[in-house]
Amino acid sequence: MTTFSLIRHGETEWNRTGKVQGISDIPLNQTGVSQAQDAVSRLLDLNTGINWAAVVTSTLSRAHETGRIIANGLGIPLLDPIAELVERNYGLAEGREIDWVSDRFPTWEIPDSESNETMIERASRALDQLRNQDPNRPLIVVAHGGLIRNFMTWISGTELDSIANTSVNMIEHADGAWKVRMVNGRPFDGIASSEVYF
Repeated sequence: MTTFSLIRHGETEWNRTGKVQGISDIPLNQTGVSQAQDAVSRLLDLNTGINWAAVVTSTLSRAHETGRIIANGLGIPLLDPIAELVERNYGLAEGREIDWVSDRFPTWEIPDSESNETMIERASRALDQLRNQDPNRPLIVVAHGGLIRNFMTWISGTELDSIANTSVNMIEHADGAWKVRMVNGRPFDGIASSEVYF
């Protein structure tokens, strides 16, 4: 069985001010750095009995810096970043306020943007590749709220809540399929949510 903890990066200034980030490379702010430090304690406090082998991140600096802090705090290796784990490309919406985008594109079908389906496909390829390298290696994967939420929605068939910055989310691969085990630090009970994270 393979176990991954999917962790959203810490806060950035664009998070704080409600702007769409996507593939824009926005660094952590000071709150985000503190959140990444706190994530180390949360991972230890969960007391899952899992000995995390390493941390891997997307190539965007906000995820990579979060992963570096977590790896240092846990005393485990930080692997090379993976481009396929970056956030969805939101095209012309990047840098715009979320309300501005929602008013103009209520379904979030934005010109020049990447589709959710394409994002999920590349995330799935990346996670399967990591799993195939060593199925028994439990990894912490630091990525992005939209990617994590949409991937877990896809494998669970349930519309999930927004993913909080540096929250712990867990998935397992067993019997030929991925399963969601934890969302935002809480055991996953299969209950749907109407909340949407952009």
